[in-house]
Amino acid sequence: MVRWIEGGLSLWPEFRRSRHAIVQRVDDPALPAPIFIKQFLLRDGWDRLKRMVRPPRARRALLANQMITALGFRTEPVIALAEYRRFGFTWKSVLFTRELPDVHEARAVFRDPEFGLRADIPKRRELLDGLAGEIGAWHKADLHHGDLRLSNLLMQRNGDSCAFYWMDNERTRRYARMPESRRVHNLVQIILDPGVFTRTDMLRLWRAYKVASGYAPLDEKAFLRKVIERTRERRRKRGWV
Repeated sequence: MVRWIEGGLSLWPEFRRSRHAIVQRVDDPALPAPIFIKQFLLRDGWDRLKRMVRPPRARRALLANQMITALGFRTEPVIALAEYRRFGFTWKSVLFTRELPDVHEARAVFRDPEFGLRADIPKRRELLDGLAGEIGAWHKADLHHGDLRLSNLLMQRNGDSCAFYWMDNERTRRYARMPESRRVHNLVQIILDPGVFTRTDMLRLWRAYKVASGYAPLDEKAFLRKVIERTRERRRKRGWV
């Protein structure tokens, strides 16, 4: 197994790489659909310590996917989990998933001209309501996504309907009751990328989110001010403003 993990995976080209993971795409005529291979990397020394007391990230992603699927949400179909253990610890972990057909990152759908949502205002409003409704339902189920970037929420449009798929769920957690701070965290993440949503878009997102989540803060203005200020702060830190 270790020879296969270390040597066999190198046969496939990289599809995407970050400091957190390497993703490879396998497209073979013998397969019913392309497969993604995701290797979870150790980011720092703290990660090395955490792996001694917590399940590896690939296993956490698998368990989270199973949990959110049971709650009625969609995510990538997992084919297999591979782990290499040595001296009682997991040194390498890999997740195999099947590619979803006709999906696009939410960021691209709302931002890129090829999807036509800048000119088709009624369709844009409809999809904004759908996006906010999905996140609101997520929070109503007391789920918090650790990295709710628009690139981690995929959209599959089929005529007038749209399905959403939640990706990169290894840090997804279900609370007994969703803390306000976790709501703020996810709402900041979803509007963080500049140039995607206008102020009108964000107001529409908030209104649809309130309905879907059933959440009404005691001081709505203070809550929204907190979301906006933290969004600006994170953008400044990244040099986006």
